[in-house]
Amino acid sequence: MEQINHATYLQPIGQRTPLFRVLPILRFVFFLLTGFAIVNMAVRPLMRTAAAPPNPFLAYAKIFPGQPASAIQAKEFLCRSDQTYYYATAGVFCIATPADGIFSQISASVSDGTIRSLTFIVGNKTLTVGDLEVVLGIQLIHKFPQATSFIGSGKNFTVKASVIGYTGRFSLFLPLQTISFSQISAPLR
Repeated sequence: MEQINHATYLQPIGQRTPLFRVLPILRFVFFLLTGFAIVNMAVRPLMRTAAAPPNPFLAYAKIFPGQPASAIQAKEFLCRSDQTYYYATAGVFCIATPADGIFSQISASVSDGTIRSLTFIVGNKTLTVGDLEVVLGIQLIHKFPQATSFIGSGKNFTVKASVIGYTGRFSLFLPLQTISFSQISAPLR
């Protein structure tokens, strides 16, 4: 058995083989993980300070579900009688095609003198599911293969949005195709 004395215990560093020389892959992995951590810490604050997209629905606030039907006359809608009895009474179905903006078509359903639903068709994949959450300040509650459902706390309408490009994996970055606002009978609590 070898005796440990002061001379063998304190060997010069040149005679020992450091661990990072024995396993260079460990050094590579360490630097790689450290780099990812630094990038993550640098990018995360930038993502939190990103500006919210402008609200594209502000121009149409006066024609949302629950508003009087007379509000549609102020906008350039073409209306016809709706015989589908979707809301249990015959109503009026109106369509507008804006010349500018992110919506290519807007349709409204009116019955009993009140706007019951409003549907926006998004053009050019300019609005995403995440944008809709931020703009409306409402939370996503259901995810389906081609559609998502939102619910607004304290508002008297629900929101359903259909997406483009769903490939089996849901993402807040999926572009929207249609956004429908429908009136509900009682305000949510």
